[in-house]
This record gives sequence, structure tokens and C-alpha cells, in this order.
Amino acid sequence: MGRRFTIGFDDETADQVRALAAADRVSFAEKARQLVEWGLEAVKEEGQPGATARSQNR
Repeated sequence: MGRRFTIGFDDETADQVRALAAADRVSFAEKARQLVEWGLEAVKEEGQPGATARSQNR
């Protein structure tokens, strides 16, 4: 098992993750973990050296 983190989501994002989790019959936490992993893979696949994800709040 990996490390555990406590994070928060706004209501709209939480509702989206919850709906995706229900559709896949997995827990909210598992779907959030999958989405983070997929997002990190997408950033890597952009093919840009040093590509990083950026916060929308910056």
C-alpha cells in the first residue's frame, strides 16, 4: 500500500468523481487515485521536456 493523503474537492468536482466512481463500481478514493494517475500519464505523454501540470488557481 502506498502513502495516504487527505485532500478536498469543490462540490462540482466531488460530484463528478462520485458519478464516475459509481459508474465503474469503485470507491470514491479509488476513482480519485485513478484520475490522478491518468492525469500524470497524460502530462508525461505531451512529449514536452519538463512538462508539468499547472494549478488553475495560480
